[in-house]
Amino acid sequence: MQWYMLTLISATLNSLASVTEKKTLFKEHAMEYATVISVFTFLISLIFIGKANFHISAHFWHLLIVLSILDAIAFLYITKAIRHMELSESSPLFVFGPVLTAIVAYFFLKETLTMTQAGGILGVTFGAYLLELRPMKDKKREFLHPFRVMMKSKYIHYLFFGLVLYSFAAVIGRYLLNTNNPQAIDPYALIIITHFFIAVIYIIMISFFHDGVLGLHHGMKNAGWMIFFTAVLLFASRVFLTFAFTIPVAEVALILGVRRLSSLFTTILGGEIFHDKRLSRKMVACSVMVLSAFFIMI
Repeated sequence: MQWYMLTLISATLNSLASVTEKKTLFKEHAMEYATVISVFTFLISLIFIGKANFHISAHFWHLLIVLSILDAIAFLYITKAIRHMELSESSPLFVFGPVLTAIVAYFFLKETLTMTQAGGILGVTFGAYLLELRPMKDKKREFLHPFRVMMKSKYIHYLFFGLVLYSFAAVIGRYLLNTNNPQAIDPYALIIITHFFIAVIYIIMISFFHDGVLGLHHGMKNAGWMIFFTAVLLFASRVFLTFAFTIPVAEVALILGVRRLSSLFTTILGGEIFHDKRLSRKMVACSVMVLSAFFIMI
């Protein structure tokens, strides 16, 4: 299957997972949710145990651990942001992911940035500005409002921090999976190993910073089936994305740019379901950001 088909399927599944995640987070603590879903995704990943090749070069193990830590912390911070923001507001901001990944990939994978890509970065920034722009009353005050929101909102800061970590994780994942590398890690093995490490990390974190086993039990009892359904969607989305990373012809930023179509799907679907405010303008802003993300990938 072509990389773009794998990525589009991943985007669709990720969008559905985002909607069910938001519904669950109305009544669930972010740490409890992240821990429960990490346990579920690891258990689901065991369906690949018979296909996985665990013969991995010793010097790759530290990268697998770093990758898992980055993914775990990023997911927690983004979950915190999603819990407190409107879905049609937080989802378009995910389009900054390809921008950050393109920059990280430039330094670590020697993927180059062109003038067109630079224009795409400006387009994404403009889309984020439109997202926070309020109806005009006092023009001077309203024009500055988006900048004040981005500077002051800790949840936007959480989201961007998570996206930065995900960008580094994506570059590491691409390096480990690229089949041009004769020592490339088997994708099934990477899926199982990283989900195991992530689950362990969350169990440690909930034990030290929250209510431990009680929190895990509460999360499963309070929203277990909904979290499990989200875990299935999220896991399937990650599997398709993982296999897209194995295809050498597609650069990592290009893959993530196409996957961010999920932001448009989520903004429309989630905004309608949760009756978010100013949805039509948010859809326009999201469309501008997604289109600009494509220019980054050209």
